Amino acid sequence: MADLQPRILIADDDHMTRLLSTESLSVEGFRVLEAADGQQAVDLLIANRDIDLIMLDLHMPRLDGFEACRKIRQLNPWLPILVVTSSEDAGAVDKIYEAGATDFIIKPLHWPSLPYRLRYMIKSAEMNRELMAVVQASPARIFKVHASGMVTPVQSMLGRAPMFGKRREESALLQHIRPHGFAQNDNPDRRRQFEYADEDFELQVEGEERNYRATYVSLGVDEQLVFVEDITERKRSEQALISARDTAEKALQARGLFLANMSHEIRTPMNGVIGMTSLLEATRLDHEQREFVETIRSSGTSLIRIINDILDYSKMDAGMITLDVTTMDLEECLFDAIDMVQLLAEEKGVDISLSFSASAPVVIEADATRLRQILINLLSNAVKFTDAGRINIRVTTGSEVADGESCQLAFQVSDTGIGIPAERLNRIFDAFEQADLSTTRRYGGTGLGLSICRKLVELMGGNLCVESQEGQGSVFSFSVLTRVIHQYRPGRRARGPLAGNLSVVTTDDYMLKLFEGCAERWSMTLNHLTPALISPSLEDCLPLIVDDDSLTPDQLAKLEQLPHPHSILLLKKKSRIYHGPLQTMIKPVRGTRLFEWLHGNLHVAPAEEVAVLARPDIRVLLAEDNEVNQRVAMKMLQKLGYDATLAADGEEVLAAMDHASFDVVLMDVQMPRLDGLAATRIIRTRADGPQPYIIAMTANAMKGDREQCLEAGMNDFISKPVTMESLRRGLEEFLHTH
Repeated sequence: MADLQPRILIADDDHMTRLLSTESLSVEGFRVLEAADGQQAVDLLIANRDIDLIMLDLHMPRLDGFEACRKIRQLNPWLPILVVTSSEDAGAVDKIYEAGATDFIIKPLHWPSLPYRLRYMIKSAEMNRELMAVVQASPARIFKVHASGMVTPVQSMLGRAPMFGKRREESALLQHIRPHGFAQNDNPDRRRQFEYADEDFELQVEGEERNYRATYVSLGVDEQLVFVEDITERKRSEQALISARDTAEKALQARGLFLANMSHEIRTPMNGVIGMTSLLEATRLDHEQREFVETIRSSGTSLIRIINDILDYSKMDAGMITLDVTTMDLEECLFDAIDMVQLLAEEKGVDISLSFSASAPVVIEADATRLRQILINLLSNAVKFTDAGRINIRVTTGSEVADGESCQLAFQVSDTGIGIPAERLNRIFDAFEQADLSTTRRYGGTGLGLSICRKLVELMGGNLCVESQEGQGSVFSFSVLTRVIHQYRPGRRARGPLAGNLSVVTTDDYMLKLFEGCAERWSMTLNHLTPALISPSLEDCLPLIVDDDSLTPDQLAKLEQLPHPHSILLLKKKSRIYHGPLQTMIKPVRGTRLFEWLHGNLHVAPAEEVAVLARPDIRVLLAEDNEVNQRVAMKMLQKLGYDATLAADGEEVLAAMDHASFDVVLMDVQMPRLDGLAATRIIRTRADGPQPYIIAMTANAMKGDREQCLEAGMNDFISKPVTMESLRRGLEEFLHTH
């Protein structure tokens, strides 16, 4: 880069001209060297490589201006050369430029303007050198294109020859490149609007197909720069990526199809196993038979849980899970989860307790199925790894939340189990990891549950964490983002103040806290009694709630002798059998059921029915192709109080509806001849008569299965294996809306 005092070499055989030039330019801040002829100028340039510009007279001894210019240009192709001449002949001017001069000036010189011209030439030369550095570094071949069609390689113009082995490529490119847009825009004003354009093309170079991208940049009215880049490898990489993406998408589709088929093939026979087991449990069985049936049920439930874990993990890994947010009863969801592990906990002598903060909402908007799944998984682990003591569930919010507001709902599941070693805490949520390598064989499971829970919690806008000490138990905490809807309780009596005393006999601190919360929510006064106070005088405390674990057999007998035993509620474990006169309820007690019991015994008129009872007049059509599942579903419907008509496939469904009308259709999705989706679409196109309420029953459990059923025109969705509870809920949902 030229410094603040540019160095000028003046080559002229006239001493006075050199002297005058030196004095004039020195005053303007130039440093000047002098040469008396062309050869001396060349020698000085060789000795002084930092010269910024040469003023060269044409007519000099030894080496004239033309020859000197050629030699200088060989030494430095970028050095500005200003030729000084007295001739204005066009032929002489052409020779000056052919010799390599940058510009020329006519004698006599105009000294006031000369410094400006020299600085401009030096600056232009500096910019050309920088441009040359860019061109040299560019991987693209650069061409200058004229509107006439002439194409010139810029690298050659700037002194850069084609790279070794690339001459044939440049020759092929010269034959391909043409002016872009000039033919369509003959009007100069319109041509001036052109600024930038891209073009991809292919060429055969030395027998190989190569891909190129030409970028055209306008230089003005009649010229363009064309940057041509070899994009063959990029194209190949893009094609490889596209091929890999297509392969991955096909693999993902194949995996989704495999998972759906596997789900269907496994769940279909398991539906028969678990369904028949639940029906068998409702029959008269001796102790040994009941033990066998419970073993079958427990094993089937464990197998279904493992299948669900594998399917859920695969679906999450493929991004195939979405949330189904609905209005849900928070307390019912928690107790549904507790019910799943209650028997095993009681067999191990482990108590399960539940507590709500005063600010915890009653009804929320969330994915009830996924929230229940998280709770069941955490509770199952707590029961599995706890041999004695207690499991406690606590639900809290940071503060009271008004109806319709969003909040982070916090859950805490604590146990007194084996705990988790400190070195494994940071890996406990990884797939296929458990607290101890030996636990897989001792306790069973896939090691996927906590990994699935964490992903589900994150999907629900929260986070899952754990605190634990080996040998002292664990505390799993998680939160979900939800919206509070206090006042809405479908199919339930509205909460409200009960007034009066809530009389409780218990020695359990956890249960006492539960009743304290209930009393606060129901505007009642808690009357805490000890078992020692049980006597005939307790008649004044009726209705009375009693914890059977707090009583001795003698104290229980005294309670049974009190008048009005229907006003005494005995809270017992699920596995404990009681045949006495007292009313019973399973622990941990559901607040809604306790509320209803108190309503009845305090003689408070209910706001609405607690639940909808079965209506035998409802006409049900069952569509199921599997014979075992047919028997299971028909038996379940009978026990729920419904008579049903059977159809083995979609065509039989349509035939049955041609001869009779049905209120509810329980529609299996995968059936021979005509599947459930196709049959539903046909039913929905029929205009004659009322439309039935169609409930899908499917063993598929993939993303989109529910949506696919609803899009076909179905009203509800039940996953297999179908249980009495899921079937009852599906039918109750119909009764609620009709």
